[in-house]
Amino acid sequence: MTKDKPNILIDAEWDGLGEYLSEFLTDNDFKVTVIEANFDSEKIISELSRGTYAVVILTENCSPSKRWPDAAKQLLDAVSEVKRKCPKVYCVVMGGQHDIDFVIGLERRGIDDFFPLPFKTEYLLSRIEKAI
Repeated sequence: MTKDKPNILIDAEWDGLGEYLSEFLTDNDFKVTVIEANFDSEKIISELSRGTYAVVILTENCSPSKRWPDAAKQLLDAVSEVKRKCPKVYCVVMGGQHDIDFVIGLERRGIDDFFPLPFKTEYLLSRIEKAI
């Protein structure tokens, strides 16, 4: 008898990435829920409290936009809140290429992993399986 794999929550700012991750992780026997919270920590934490999630993946659009400074702050704040209220959840951020200071900022807020786009799905899978 195989042990059920835990649930994964994906906050997909970029629809295509959310769908791709959901399909890939489902094909690897994970239960996946995709939401479009856009780093709204209240929405993310509300969904986390509804289920038994072991992993949350926050994706951000790798395209530059006028709202990027606000989105970066919102992402950093979301990571802080998720890790404060759900410390056992493995928190992953996926996004465009960022300077090291931004990634260090994510780490200081409790992120468990950062995957710059593009990424290797096999590496993501191995990191998630190792974490859980």
